[in-house]
Amino acid sequence: MLSSYIKKYKNVNLSLITGVTETLTEEVLNHKLDGSFVIESDFHPDLVSHEVFQD
Repeated sequence: MLSSYIKKYKNVNLSLITGVTETLTEEVLNHKLDGSFVIESDFHPDLVSHEVFQD
């Protein structure tokens, strides 16, 4: 999925970091991150979620 995104949007600088779901969510809400991949949880009402894959 990420490789096709990078091919389509060549001018986007994409970085991956790891972290705890709660921390990543807060960083998205505080505009420190543009998005994150997290486990299913109760999402904040200001966030939009999309299922990317299932285990």
